[in-house]
Formats: sequence, C-alpha cells, structure tokens
Amino acid sequence: MPEYRDVPMPFCYKRNKQKALAGLYGILLGITADQRLREVEILFLDAWLKSDAEFKKQGDFLDIQCAIADALEDGVMTADERDDLLNLLEDVLKYNVPKDENMERLGELTNLLLGFLQGISADDNIVEAEVEMLNNLLQASDELLGAWPGNLLYQRLQAILADGVITEAERNDLLELIKQISGQRFTDTGLAVGMATEFFADEGVLSLQGKTVCFTGKFFSNTRFNLEQQAKLLGAEPLKAMSKKVNVLIIGSLANRDWMFTSHGRKIEAAIKNREEGHDIRIINEEDWVRIASSPLVA
Repeated sequence: MPEYRDVPMPFCYKRNKQKALAGLYGILLGITADQRLREVEILFLDAWLKSDAEFKKQGDFLDIQCAIADALEDGVMTADERDDLLNLLEDVLKYNVPKDENMERLGELTNLLLGFLQGISADDNIVEAEVEMLNNLLQASDELLGAWPGNLLYQRLQAILADGVITEAERNDLLELIKQISGQRFTDTGLAVGMATEFFADEGVLSLQGKTVCFTGKFFSNTRFNLEQQAKLLGAEPLKAMSKKVNVLIIGSLANRDWMFTSHGRKIEAAIKNREEGHDIRIINEEDWVRIASSPLVA
C-alpha cells in the first residue's frame, strides 16, 4: 500500500513534479558545469527523461527529450546539434530557477543538489570546474550546509581544497562518494534511475531482538505487512513512522528508483538527523535485512 495513500493524488502529483523539476534543474547544472556536453551525458539525460514519472512527458521535460531524439535520429550528433541542445538546456535553466515561495525550501534544495550530483558524475569523471561549482552551490545555502548530504559533501570538499591542489586520488574518492550519495551508476548499468540506497549499509547489525524498527520504500523480498510480521518474530517492534524511538531503519531495494522524489527520502533524512543528535539508530538496506532475517538465532 502506498505510504501516502490518504493524500489526494493531485497534491502528490504536483509536489512530485515540482521536486522532479528541481532535480532536472540540478542535473542540467551538473552536465553543463564544465561547459561541455559529452555523448554519455546526453544519453544519461535522455534515459532520465524517459524513466517512469508521467510528468516527464510534459513541458520542458518533453522539449528536451524531443530535441535529443531529433539530434540522435541519424545516429550522429553534429557540433551544431550539440550546441543547439546546450542552448536549450541553458534556456530551461534560466527560466526554471526554483522559487523559494513555491517550494519546501530544504526538500527542493536537496533534490536540486542530488540532481546536480547525478549530472556532474554522469560521464564518470569529475573536473575542477565541477568541483568548484559544487563547492559554490553548497556555500550559497545554509540549509544545505546544515543537513545531509550537503554537510557531508562540504566537509569532504574542504579537506580536498585545503592545500589548493586536487589530486587524482582525491578526485576519484570524491567521485565515488558522489556516486554513492546520488545513486549514479549510469556508465555501469545504463540506468538513469537512482540506486542511492547503496550508501546506507551500516555494519554490525546482527540481530533485531529488542529493537524498534521502521521499514521504508518497496522491497523485492516481501510485502511491507509480511516484513513487519517477520520483524516481530525476530523480537523487534515495527513502527509505521520514523521517530526517535526507532533503532533500525530498513530501506527497500525498490526505493532506489528516483528515491529523492518520494516520501521515504524524508525518513532517511530524519534517521540521519537523529543519529547526528546522538540517538542510537542504524540504517540498513534490504540485502542486510535478508541476511539478518535468515539468521534469527545470531545474538
């Protein structure tokens, strides 16, 4: 059953479209940050635009998708076609700057940031111009600096930039962190949907006995109801909503797809905030859940 089944569909649709626009804005900022448009970035953008959501078939989403299709129709993208596409992307950026009064500030900024991370890592490479723009994007927002994942990225960036030199090793480490946070594995999988839950894999959770747990997202292994019943058999108390009482947040594998646009992203953010405030909480993915559930006798 959907997590927000009691919310009217038009509200969810409008909210998710708005978040997707913020994500698109971030992606476009990211793939144009180095003033180049590579073929793999174009293919990533095309794949992202074609994935899932109905509202990606409207407005700017459809305009960009049609422009990409026209440019790729003959199997060759000329320099002029690439320039025309880049100009279109810049126009979309110019006229779709998110407006504070029309958005939930932190949520939309986070979606923009995650989109930007997808954009700069789409070609599996990070250049200095992209690092600089990421640093500027974070510094421009106190909201991003005060919450995950902006605070984590900013700390890492300051360590990298401290000596004024970005080494290849530092660039590769930053790229891997960005790919983990944003779920960007396009060059490996050919999929433009997020796989961000790979970032959450707290080690050391061997048993759920006596713990309070919360499930979020969709799961390959079972239905939410059956998972909660399993948790009870393992000695845990399942809760429907995130709170400071939760000891373990369990993220489903299917939550990966466009995870930043859905309500379970808020549960992840709440869990991270609780942990930063000193509460005992672990975040695990479905793979770890299956491991724990199949070994109920481990103490």
